Amino acid sequence: MLTISHIAVLCTCASVLFLILSIALPYWYYSVLVNFGLWTYCSGFGSCQSLLEVTASMQATRAFVIIGLLLLAGSGVVGFLKVFVLKEKTMFPRIAGGLAIAAGISIIIGVGIFGGKVGADTSVGTLHAGFGLAVVSGLTSFAAGGLYFASK
Repeated sequence: MLTISHIAVLCTCASVLFLILSIALPYWYYSVLVNFGLWTYCSGFGSCQSLLEVTASMQATRAFVIIGLLLLAGSGVVGFLKVFVLKEKTMFPRIAGGLAIAAGISIIIGVGIFGGKVGADTSVGTLHAGFGLAVVSGLTSFAAGGLYFASK
C-alpha cells in the first residue's frame, strides 16, 4: 500500500535526481556565444573547459547547492529507513522532513545568488535548464518535507 511516507521518499528521490542533473549540466546560463554551468564553461564553437577560478558568488552558489544535495541525501536515507526498515520509529519522519526543508532552503538560496548575479543581465542570454532543474529540486524538497511532516 502506498502511503504518504512512500510518496515523500519518491519526492526526495526525484529532487535528488533533479539536483544531480542540475549540478552536472553546463546550461545554467545560455547565450548564442557561450553557455556555462556551475563547473563548466563552453563557447559557441564547441570547446568546453572547467571553471577553475570563479567569483565569490559562483563559489557561494556551488556551496549552497552541494549542501542542499547532502541534506537531501540524508533526508532520503532517513525516509527510506522509516518506510522500509524501522517502521515503528516515530521521530524519523520529522528528521527527514527537517532535512528536506533545510535542503530546499539551501538550494533556493544558491539559485537566488546565481540568478541575482548572472541572471540580472538577460539582454545577452538567459537562465537555462540547469538553473530550472535546481529550482524544481528546491520546490520538490519543500513538498517532500511537507509530506514527511504529514505522515505518521
